Amino acid sequence: MDPERWHEVDRLFAETLDRPPAEWTAFLEEACAGDTALRREVERLLAADQEGSGFLGSSPGDAIRRASRRRTVSRTRPSRA
Repeated sequence: MDPERWHEVDRLFAETLDRPPAEWTAFLEEACAGDTALRREVERLLAADQEGSGFLGSSPGDAIRRASRRRTVSRTRPSRA
């Protein structure tokens, strides 16, 4: 998978996780706009995330949520000069 495609999959995965599970199907239907390969890849990540932590100690979704919070916090903190 090329880096641009992976970025799109990763972005949609994170945006899907930000929504209640009941909204995932409708969101992906619209966001993937008929790109079945894209949708299938995002759904594969969602399914893996729902299976739980496995050997990593946390799910991929947990890692994305933590990283997203860190990026938000670092953008909102005033810089030290």
